[in-house]
Amino acid sequence: MPVLLFAQEGITQGDYSYAIRNEAGQVITSHHPVFDSHNRRTVEIIYSYDESGVVYERTLCSFDKQGREIRRETYTVDEYPLFVQETKYDAQGRKTKLTQTSYNEDGTTQTDSFVYKYKGDVCRTFLNRKEMTL
Repeated sequence: MPVLLFAQEGITQGDYSYAIRNEAGQVITSHHPVFDSHNRRTVEIIYSYDESGVVYERTLCSFDKQGREIRRETYTVDEYPLFVQETKYDAQGRKTKLTQTSYNEDGTTQTDSFVYKYKGDVCRTFLNRKEMTL
């Protein structure tokens, strides 16, 4: 599979893996999409690199048949979980729930749940059951 390299200012996505470089030309992330037999992206693996070019974390994204991200998991290079995000959608494709879990070094976790309720074009957002106002 060819690796396509793009400058940070002009990122375009194709059917193959690609990398994003910083202004100094160093690769900061590489993206590796996986497609099903219907040419739909089902998974994407993203590697993040430090200034030495060494991988320091891996993110695994899963997509539904409509191409919407439904799960994102980030791990250290040693496979220690750092972050998990799950997203749910309604029949119209609108986001209805977003759950984020962060894993702390001391073994504790922090979970936040966003719920989106729609009435016409108006969306009300709730964080951990409390309505958010702007």
